[in-house]
Amino acid sequence: MANRPYVGLDTAIEARALEALLEIAGAVGEALDPVRIAQLAVKGAAPLLQADAAYVWMWDDQAEVLRIIARHDPGATASAKQDSRVGESIVGQVFVQRQPVVVDDYQSWEFARRTMASSGAKSAMGVPLLINDRPIGTLVVHNYQQRPFDGRQVELLSLFAAQVAPALEMARLYVEADRRRAEAEAISISLAEGVCATNASGIITFANPAAQKLLGLEEHELLGHDLHRVVHRHLSDSVPCFLDEVLHQGAAAHVEDDDFYRANGSTLSVALSASAIIEGEAVTGLVLAFRDITARKQLEVQLQRFNTELEQRVLERTEELEAANHELEAFSYSVSHDLRSPLRSMDGFCQVLLEEYGDRLDEAGRGYLHRVRAGSQRMAQLIDDLLELSRVTRVEMRRQPVNLTEIAWSAIEDLRLSGPERAVTFAVAEGLELHGDPQLMRIVLVNLLANAWKFSSKHATAHIEFGAKEINGQRTFFVRDDGAGFDMNYAHKLFGPFQRLHGMSEFEGTGIGLATVQRAIRRHGGNVWAEGVPEQGACVYFSM
Repeated sequence: MANRPYVGLDTAIEARALEALLEIAGAVGEALDPVRIAQLAVKGAAPLLQADAAYVWMWDDQAEVLRIIARHDPGATASAKQDSRVGESIVGQVFVQRQPVVVDDYQSWEFARRTMASSGAKSAMGVPLLINDRPIGTLVVHNYQQRPFDGRQVELLSLFAAQVAPALEMARLYVEADRRRAEAEAISISLAEGVCATNASGIITFANPAAQKLLGLEEHELLGHDLHRVVHRHLSDSVPCFLDEVLHQGAAAHVEDDDFYRANGSTLSVALSASAIIEGEAVTGLVLAFRDITARKQLEVQLQRFNTELEQRVLERTEELEAANHELEAFSYSVSHDLRSPLRSMDGFCQVLLEEYGDRLDEAGRGYLHRVRAGSQRMAQLIDDLLELSRVTRVEMRRQPVNLTEIAWSAIEDLRLSGPERAVTFAVAEGLELHGDPQLMRIVLVNLLANAWKFSSKHATAHIEFGAKEINGQRTFFVRDDGAGFDMNYAHKLFGPFQRLHGMSEFEGTGIGLATVQRAIRRHGGNVWAEGVPEQGACVYFSM
């Protein structure tokens, strides 16, 4: 950079500089266009310094580069760059250093990068465009001949730039504000919500098209009128309006259900938000946004009516269900007493015939009587199982901590007493507990352990286990045996009433036990399933 003594400006140069600045000032007052002001700046700077070319580069915040917005350069080529990064070329160096930079031999300068070097510039000078010591751009001049710039020209360009920078910033801010106004206006017009603004006295100063449409009022019927007299008329002296609180306290308000008045006198149900406009420390007005909730309120009324009707229907169905349950209980009582009594008579008379008159009957006759007795006993067992299944469905749930380990051992003792001659080992895990109905859980375990006992009876020895493990992150209980097992192709039949995978000649039973287990588990909100392999055993799982 060249350092030369400053020489005072002559009268002709001062006149040219003043003329250029006056033209720029006129542009500021006329259009506030940064491009127009920059064009006047380069047009005035080049002849002022007897330079071949002049450029104005402005900082682009979004792209983070310096961009050319105006140039006066008859010798420019198409290859000249349109932007420059910070620190690159004389443009970027001036921006970074925030002070003038003068280069006498630009072609050999270390920071020359594809800008003026590509256009053939020999010497160059740049000064920053500053606003309160904050750079907003760079003003650069250069020569195509080897004509270095002196200290007088540096001082002159710096003074010139000091006047140009505020004009550019003012114009840029005006354009930005105008753009934001246009965006706000476009948003306001496109909004489906109504938007109004008032001054500190509650006088409406703005109403977007949606507000006018929702209220049925023209713009002139809203602007300049008191918000409470035109729109929000239910204000009373005894009850302050929340909108006044927004204006007086600078707060915000959100109301989900309020009424505005329309031009025809009808009310408009609205949800609204109001926020204070604060300038400095003073509240100068408020902005009010509202939307029509008439359809929502109508839907709420319909929904309330539907809920009322639904509650009435549920009540009626509950009464019908209670009546049906009473009928079912009466039927169960009838089955338990009226049907079982004839069966007991049949069984008893058959036994008397065998004991008293058996010697008068041949073998076939005695066989028929035995078959009648077996059938009546099987019918009695079937009735008992059906009653048990019905009871599981109807019993009132009483949830409490249930010790499954104790229940399992109690059921096992009963099984051992029923067949003391069998060689069966049992394994029951300690501390098996859950929160459920004790009566139903006893039914579950008694049935599952009895099934394991029954279906392992054809083997000389057997092993039955009751335990728990994690399956898919859930605690799951199981009863496992090493008995007859079953074919998994028929697993879907296991829990259906009267469904049997083994014939009566193999294993006795009614086919109700697992159906009863499933209903008890489902009443707890759980699930039950089984796995098995023929002659290798079965395992029934249940989770709550």
